[in-house]
Amino acid sequence: MSANITMDEMEYPVIALWIRREERLHLVRKKRIMKMKINAQMKTTSCIYLSRREVLGVLEKEKVRREEKKRKKEGGREKEERKERDGILIGGGGDRRAGHSAWPAGKIHLIDILSDNSLDSKEQINGKSYNSPCHIDDPTDHRFECHSCDSYWWDYDGVPERYTEKDIGVATWNGPTSRLLSFIILVAVIMEVAYDNVYYIGSIWGKQRQIIHAMSYGTFLLQLVFYPILTLAAKIKSWSPSDFLEISWCTVINDRFMVNRLQFLDLPHNGIPMKLVLLLVYVFPIYLVTLRGWIYLQLCSNFSWHSGMSVFCGGFLVLIWGNFQYLLYLTRCSFQRQLHVVLEFIETHQDNTDACRRVLGSVMKDFAVFKKFVDMYMVLMIPTSIWSITTTVVWLYYLSFEKTAAKDSKYYWWFQRELVLLISSENIYHLTLNLWAFGGVNVGYIWNHFYLSLNVAARNSCSKRSFWRKIMRHLKNINLTNYGINFTVILSVLSCFVALELGDKQWTLFVVSEPSCNGTFRFLLN
Repeated sequence: MSANITMDEMEYPVIALWIRREERLHLVRKKRIMKMKINAQMKTTSCIYLSRREVLGVLEKEKVRREEKKRKKEGGREKEERKERDGILIGGGGDRRAGHSAWPAGKIHLIDILSDNSLDSKEQINGKSYNSPCHIDDPTDHRFECHSCDSYWWDYDGVPERYTEKDIGVATWNGPTSRLLSFIILVAVIMEVAYDNVYYIGSIWGKQRQIIHAMSYGTFLLQLVFYPILTLAAKIKSWSPSDFLEISWCTVINDRFMVNRLQFLDLPHNGIPMKLVLLLVYVFPIYLVTLRGWIYLQLCSNFSWHSGMSVFCGGFLVLIWGNFQYLLYLTRCSFQRQLHVVLEFIETHQDNTDACRRVLGSVMKDFAVFKKFVDMYMVLMIPTSIWSITTTVVWLYYLSFEKTAAKDSKYYWWFQRELVLLISSENIYHLTLNLWAFGGVNVGYIWNHFYLSLNVAARNSCSKRSFWRKIMRHLKNINLTNYGINFTVILSVLSCFVALELGDKQWTLFVVSEPSCNGTFRFLLN
């Protein structure tokens, strides 16, 4: 053994063997032999054939490795003690008392296998951290950092920004009282819509001459009541056990999910997007309340309590519906930004395939839930909007070509103009805001664009071919493209047929059905 290797270096499990051949020192390199056990100083150690410079480098790496192993061991003991002290299962699905699991049992297992990130498949609701996936309670604790966990805290630039409910000012108002109050408001709104629907539709039910009116007002109320019903279902799901009502789309309406989405937009620095649309969301309900109230005052001899409640509650429902559509638009923008950040992360971490897979799996699971909600929501909203628009067109056709005695009235054209303006503006507002919020009838194009961007990055890369093959294979396995039946188109065509078929049964003037308006027909015919 060469004298160049000191005994201090021999304390580590690396031994350099030097052999004298033809009075010269030559390094014995054997690639097939990776490890061998020998007895050196009464210890069993590993033997690697290296040069002196390589020995010194390996000794330093071995020292760092031992220190890191010791540090992880100490951190593991502290983690176990912390679990026993706080009674919180870190990374094990969150607090079951919350009863709000974003991923249904029995359906997430395949996603976990594909993403290799089963620890991120659950959601901790009642922990201190405000972000939903399974983070540690203390966001300042960096002992358990990983790329996958950091991706849940990314901001607009992809920098992890940890925060708590107290940091963002939510802890002061987000409590049991606020949850109960929101539940009461939702129930009250749904009951008011039900009462309004029964009051109006019930008075003209079974009357063939008012069938267009029944369809038009019924579709208007349906478009406004979908959001409160979905929100109430999500709230009941959050209070129920985790194995009850396995509906993963409820996560999209969760406030923690919304906060997680907004952090990718960096609103304090970038500002609020589409301010004109947000202004329209607040101005249109005022216009709607004013116009409906004016029509009621002109037609009705008495402005009843029901008329006032219908006008103002209808405006309030339009207001909260518009705000909900704007939040969905922000959610869509946040996913577009997040996928851009994920693409940059993959391009800069080509030496860590597992981390890229985990990050892909994490963002895919969030986007899959959002896509599922959008598909279900548009199946409800788009056919209803098409039905309402078709009904209005049929009514206009009827007014233009059907000869009635009301045409001789001096109030007839005024009434027709105001009513057409009211109903048409409602229909256009609902349909266009729906399509604008999601950028179309679904959001699958966002994932398709991300998939194409990854393909372009893989083709432009001159190295790490094996890495890109693994990433693209992984992305194909978790592809979210839906080739099933498009129920939105089918129901839209069906709604057009129903409106055209039933509209042919109408034979009288389209009027506001309000029992207190007992002089409506006389008013129009004078």
